[in-house]
Amino acid sequence: MLETLPEWIHSQHLAAKRHNLIGQVAVSKLSQRLCDNLYSRDGYVQINWQFILDNKKRPTIYGQIQAQLQMLCQRCLTPLTNTVNNEVALVIFTEEPSKYEKIPPNFESIILPNKPVSLFMLIENELILALPIVAKHEVCPTNEFQLKDEQTDDFIEQDENPFNVLAKLKV
Repeated sequence: MLETLPEWIHSQHLAAKRHNLIGQVAVSKLSQRLCDNLYSRDGYVQINWQFILDNKKRPTIYGQIQAQLQMLCQRCLTPLTNTVNNEVALVIFTEEPSKYEKIPPNFESIILPNKPVSLFMLIENELILALPIVAKHEVCPTNEFQLKDEQTDDFIEQDENPFNVLAKLKV
């Protein structure tokens, strides 16, 4: 396993050689776009990406990305750990594909120039897509007033529905 990953890669060359990139990068080395969403920059992102050519000779990236990202719960404002364990499946184009271009199922397309690109940017994009819209605990540890799911049904009773009065007037 690689200790650290290269910052710049040439995806078309890696795919032609059927190269595997296995390694990790520190979260702190990623740009502000991701780190603005995090509570702490501690930890590492691990990838196991295989660069190959598909049956149409297009470069593709297939593999896994894993990370433990420290975020801030938006309910109780305490730290929480968000585990990312996603599959990456990308077909690489050098220019905008035509609308008739077929992409294999479960793959997404990405436009990359035919020159070295930042691997860290690709990793960061995948992590940003994996982040939840709102980071929150299932049950906040510091919120003593949070209702349990079975208690919420007790508060909703048919007799207390304010629209029952209107239903009686309708008749």
